Amino acid sequence: IMEPVYFKVPRQDEETVRVEYWNLPRFYEPFHYHEECQLTLVLSSSGSVFMGNSLVEYAEGDLFFIGENLPHVLRDDNIHIPRNKNAVSAISVFFSLHSIMRMLEDIPEAFPLQKLLQDSAFGFKIKDAAQQEIGEHMKTIRESVGFVRIMELLQILILFASSPHTEKLTLIKSAPLDRFQRNNLNKVFDYVMAHYNEKITLEEISSLVCMTPNAFCRFFKKHTQKSFSSFLIEVRVNKACKMLQDSSSSVSDSCYSSGYNNISNFHRHFRRVVGMTPNEYKKQLVHSTL
Repeated sequence: IMEPVYFKVPRQDEETVRVEYWNLPRFYEPFHYHEECQLTLVLSSSGSVFMGNSLVEYAEGDLFFIGENLPHVLRDDNIHIPRNKNAVSAISVFFSLHSIMRMLEDIPEAFPLQKLLQDSAFGFKIKDAAQQEIGEHMKTIRESVGFVRIMELLQILILFASSPHTEKLTLIKSAPLDRFQRNNLNKVFDYVMAHYNEKITLEEISSLVCMTPNAFCRFFKKHTQKSFSSFLIEVRVNKACKMLQDSSSSVSDSCYSSGYNNISNFHRHFRRVVGMTPNEYKKQLVHSTL
């Protein structure tokens, strides 16, 4: 049995619901889990999804509801496509189970949603969801902002709870990572999110969790399947993308405000994470709003 790794979704403090559009060579490959619930609509790709203790097939148009801390991985059939070619695309929505449950706790009419959220620990699938109303809302939520995005999420959950095509995927709840390990990782994640625009050394971050740099590197890689430097780059690039969405922010602004002091390194890292240069990303944002 694969041991799942812990993944931190880079959700901003000001966003209850995070929406990502993926156009990638592969889905995220390690068997992993995260604290947020996840809704993923597969737009292009087919293959297998391993969730909890179950393995099921998926195809274009399928929608998955993955509960908090539920180990999972999607594996594309087209494993021979070169890694510089995008083989999969999907829309994914991440949100805190407890935030939405607290919002609904005093609303009797929300019982079906509460039941769905509680049962999300087992994982759900709706086949051909892209051809249904729920699929349209998954596409709409990507364009929504602010509280409208939360309303779109609630509409998606209502449709999920009432769909006759919902399939439960696993019968066993998982209990990954002990509290001590999770606390250490959260200390690291919280520190990086607060200080990403400053210089962060390996000595500094390892002392935060009372480890030597070498022990910390092994610990972080074991539980996240990536090096600390790769994680820091992803956070900084994610923050730069957020800045570039503001039309008044320039590429150089986003570079220096996200923790880089070298524009060429910023361009290289941005292209590696996003798949295009910051200028190309900025132009794409302009065209999408026309």
